[in-house]
Amino acid sequence: VVACAAAIPLLVWWLGWYPGFLSFDSIDQLDQAQSGQIFDFHPAVHTILLRWIGLGAAVPGAVTFLQGAGLVALMSLAAGRLFELGVPRAAAILVPSLIPWLPSVAQTTLTVWKDVPFALVLVWLFLELMAVAARGPLHLRTHPVRFGLLLAAVWLFRHNGLLTVLGLLLVMAVTVRRAVPWVRVLSMTAATILAVVGPLYAIYEVDRNRPTSSEIMIGDVAAAFLTTDIYEPEDVAYLSSIAPLQTWEDLYDCDDSNPILFDPAFGKDVIRLDGNRFLARGLEAWGQALPTVASHRLCAASYLLVPGQPDNAYLHRPPFAIPENDLGISRQPIVDAAYDLTFAVFQAIEPADRLWLTWRPALILYAGLAVWVFVAFRRPRSWLLPGALFGIHFINVALTSLNQEFRFALPLVIMALLSLPLLLTPDRP
Repeated sequence: VVACAAAIPLLVWWLGWYPGFLSFDSIDQLDQAQSGQIFDFHPAVHTILLRWIGLGAAVPGAVTFLQGAGLVALMSLAAGRLFELGVPRAAAILVPSLIPWLPSVAQTTLTVWKDVPFALVLVWLFLELMAVAARGPLHLRTHPVRFGLLLAAVWLFRHNGLLTVLGLLLVMAVTVRRAVPWVRVLSMTAATILAVVGPLYAIYEVDRNRPTSSEIMIGDVAAAFLTTDIYEPEDVAYLSSIAPLQTWEDLYDCDDSNPILFDPAFGKDVIRLDGNRFLARGLEAWGQALPTVASHRLCAASYLLVPGQPDNAYLHRPPFAIPENDLGISRQPIVDAAYDLTFAVFQAIEPADRLWLTWRPALILYAGLAVWVFVAFRRPRSWLLPGALFGIHFINVALTSLNQEFRFALPLVIMALLSLPLLLTPDRP
């Protein structure tokens, strides 16, 4: 029942918007997958996966179909997990069935982005932790390989995934230390990561260049450089060698780092020549201008916290049009009626005065956080593990968001919605 109900909206969107939603990032990765010249700027494991799915060609329709199928499978699994935890059968079936009906979830799931498989494996890990809550620590001891693989996948599919993994392992070490078969779980996690970044990347001759910690702190440095006087004259000269002060002022935007990250006028090559020097300026900003940096980070993460859409900000969503490309990829609806129906939905959810309800994740995330506060006081300690994963990843996304993008919040939205039925479970000691 859940699989059928969850599949309907995804299938309708897929048939109407075939091969799915694609951005410039999508085209770039598909081009790498087809050419075999793979870079680790986007996690290379995802690009290799795209190459496998397309058998060496760019086949975005197959990618989006499999992503939709993955979400359907997880919603079916979620219904069982919720029922195990004591959620009434009707709610355990209804909530997972309805999640893919949200246009924001359906559209994002059918977009060729690394964030989608990342979201799927993170939600799967969340559901496995729900099983620990329902069955006790035995579930950890009997499925160490599964846990190890999921932790490795979360680590590999996004460069900031390691923060969520390390945070969860720390919580598990404090709360269920004796129940975890640490050697088997961590051995599987480490072996998987090493096999991917070692032999697999070597086979595909992956270029290991990726965003560095220094580049991630560009916004922090910009905020401190433009609004404080913490930097010494030699540091000001160094920052001015990256770009003139006017360029910093023109490109800096606390809620959208794309201009300052990708504009050719901003000299990222200078940063890469001595990444440690720029990193030191970032750490100096954190140490001497913490209120300024915190204000910058709060602005960047405000889409997670503020329900309404500000007039001076933009929430990135799956793009309407497929960018022009040399791969021959264009929108080719399979069923015109499906396109007409979903296009009407697309138009209905896009007005700025409706984004608080249709796209902005804040209200859903607040509801999820409220559920886990309730669980912390009214449910057994083992129930806190899935809530810990939700909270840790929320903090991770809030701290690492460079732009306001719904895709970053996709796993949080799904986890929050799956948490709501827990309010219907009976009290337990």
